[in-house]
Amino acid sequence: MLHGRTLLRFALVLFSVAAQGQNSANCHRHTLIVGALDTAGLPIEGVAAASFKATYRGRPVHILSSEFVERPTARIVVLLDTSGSMRDSRLDSDRNKWKSARTAATELVSSAPPRMQIAVFTFANKAEKRFELASEHKVIEEWLRAPSTQDISKLKGKTALYNAILEALKELEPAQLGDAIYVITDGGENASAESKSRIGLALQASGVRLFVFLLNGPTLNPAEDADRLDVHDLALGSGGFGTNVGPYSITARMHGSYDYDDNVVARIRAWTQVLEAEIGNFYVLQVETPETSSKAGKWTLEVVDAQGRKRKDVTVVYPQPLAGCETQPAHR
Repeated sequence: MLHGRTLLRFALVLFSVAAQGQNSANCHRHTLIVGALDTAGLPIEGVAAASFKATYRGRPVHILSSEFVERPTARIVVLLDTSGSMRDSRLDSDRNKWKSARTAATELVSSAPPRMQIAVFTFANKAEKRFELASEHKVIEEWLRAPSTQDISKLKGKTALYNAILEALKELEPAQLGDAIYVITDGGENASAESKSRIGLALQASGVRLFVFLLNGPTLNPAEDADRLDVHDLALGSGGFGTNVGPYSITARMHGSYDYDDNVVARIRAWTQVLEAEIGNFYVLQVETPETSSKAGKWTLEVVDAQGRKRKDVTVVYPQPLAGCETQPAHR
């Protein structure tokens, strides 16, 4: 819940981010959403600007300000993969892979803060909007639990993952502070007209973070393995992150199938708690680079202790690389 002082700071941050997005002339300055996470993956509050240390192309970056923001009204577009590959690869009668995917979506929808706005798209050869952005989550949960949604015979077609991400970005226009896309997929991109590089630039320009729930069972196809790495790269590059869920038992691995039991559900539930916490709680950093560049540049960001040493108990997730003048985020 946003209290008076937090709400005032949040309003000032929103104004600052919007102004920064409109002022691309000063390409030295960037306004960024950053996550500082503890060893359990949960956001840490109270990290001062002086505790962030950054370098850009090997040169120090000036951290101008740091604000911790709580955003219970964050907007999330869920992209649920309904392509043919979402069936277990060798046992067509086995529904466990699809159960895990639906459980990941259901856990988010059922446990999300009441004011969090959620939209749902399914995608195979193309993306199809199922539910528009709304804070009414019950109808989405009912659809996810419906027998017709459980039917694996409807999982057909190829996987146009990149096209689906672009559709999600359109749904979020104009972008707002804290917007996120949550992709639930096996990562097997094979049908998009778009490229990974263009999707990365689109995410960077919007400031929207990408989070991934990746079902990564065994495969003999090197191209599929590369696709999974690509979607993880896109998530990290946007300032988001992902998790992997695969077969755990020896029997499941032998059959190229998936386990689905209380242990799997508990893992998904724990991941969802981390996901929601990271989407709704983050730092807004304003930084100034030592040079101007029209193109994205490599940079590093870490949290340090009072002696200037990197804190090993804190993981920082942030947009990579740092956007150039051509791709400055424009939050609203």
